[in-house]
Amino acid sequence: VENPEETDESTPDSMKQNKPVGGLWAAENLGEWDSWLKKNYDSAYYQKDWSDQYKINLKPDAKILKLYTDKDIEDTYHKYKIKDEPAQYFNFEKIAKQYDALFVSKYAIKKITKRPSTYGIPSLMIFNKKCIKNFEYIGKVNYNEKV
Repeated sequence: VENPEETDESTPDSMKQNKPVGGLWAAENLGEWDSWLKKNYDSAYYQKDWSDQYKINLKPDAKILKLYTDKDIEDTYHKYKIKDEPAQYFNFEKIAKQYDALFVSKYAIKKITKRPSTYGIPSLMIFNKKCIKNFEYIGKVNYNEKV
């Protein structure tokens, strides 16, 4: 979101999918990410330079908001909703002020968006790079191989 003040008054177009733009996105399961990219090789999401893969190790004190259950989703919506917005959109700017990252499970993806393909797979969105301990290089993946 370009302007944090905008989120209190209206829903920016970038948030209409209940998904933040920006941050560092990571997959919980590398196999799922590999499979998703191979299946969507021809999509707009595919980037040739995504073949390098890394494991992201977070610091033990990283604050992660986790969405697994209906209660997690409802609690998050009530605490971080966008003011005066009838749809249930999260205010990611507010979440990022209190948490280093947000994890959205497969179940939560189906609940928070009408278009689960906007997330693709369970995802970790890192808002604060200071919560990252280090990166471990895993290797390259050939996305030309169809699943």
